[in-house]
Amino acid sequence: MREEHGSFYEKFKLLLPEESQHDSNIETLVKSLSLTLSVTESDWQIGHSKVFLRRNLALKLERLAHLKVSSSARIIQHQFIRMRIRAAGSRITNWASGRLHANRRFKMRAASNLIASLWRMKVQYERLQVSERFVETSLNKTN
Repeated sequence: MREEHGSFYEKFKLLLPEESQHDSNIETLVKSLSLTLSVTESDWQIGHSKVFLRRNLALKLERLAHLKVSSSARIIQHQFIRMRIRAAGSRITNWASGRLHANRRFKMRAASNLIASLWRMKVQYERLQVSERFVETSLNKTN
């Protein structure tokens, strides 16, 4: 299989170790992949503009790159799910806290309304007592 330097490098640079990804070239990539896959220089050669490699090595590299991308995607998905679960837990906690506060406020308002109602009833009852006494005294005076 033949592949140009640029496309080969872009396709397989993700297989490099993290520390050597920033300052590497095609030779560093080939050496690193040779060590990783335990292959010799007879399995591939670097030309002036292309990299030449055997078919089975190319398939191994493709599979390895696919596995690297798939595992990275799984890690990202797992972290995203954990983030969503954490956010949902926070949302549920905030909702429950709000409900508790609203229930307390409702009970306080109901108690306040009951007290106000009883107070109005007491005032009305006292007014009724005063008016009944007034009627009694005015009836007694007329008799």
